[in-house]
Amino acid sequence: MFSRIGCILLCVGQDDFHGEAMNTLKYVVNQSDYTVQTLKNVTEYLSLAKTINIAQLVLPSNVMDDIDKLNVDLNAAADTLTEKTSENAGKIVKVFNAVYVSESLVNYQPGILLILMMLMGWF
Repeated sequence: MFSRIGCILLCVGQDDFHGEAMNTLKYVVNQSDYTVQTLKNVTEYLSLAKTINIAQLVLPSNVMDDIDKLNVDLNAAADTLTEKTSENAGKIVKVFNAVYVSESLVNYQPGILLILMMLMGWF
């Protein structure tokens, strides 16, 4: 009787934990996406700054070259951040789902654990 109540409470807690973990992961991915968008906006602003002419004044060529180099670096950083976030989020989801499924099997079907233990010779 008490073991069933314990399993129910454990299952509810497990579901809550899994949901919170997935929500946290979504938040982190959204923050990464926001950062990538910010980096891309900065590169656009820098590119626009190169085109500004005020009263026949233009930026020196070395400044324009520096802006171009910075744009390349910022775009590379944004691409790397996007790639790594996607990779890591996928890995984290796989691990959380595997843990969730294994805990569900143990919690919902305690008999499976006993059968496995019997087959392994523990009983």
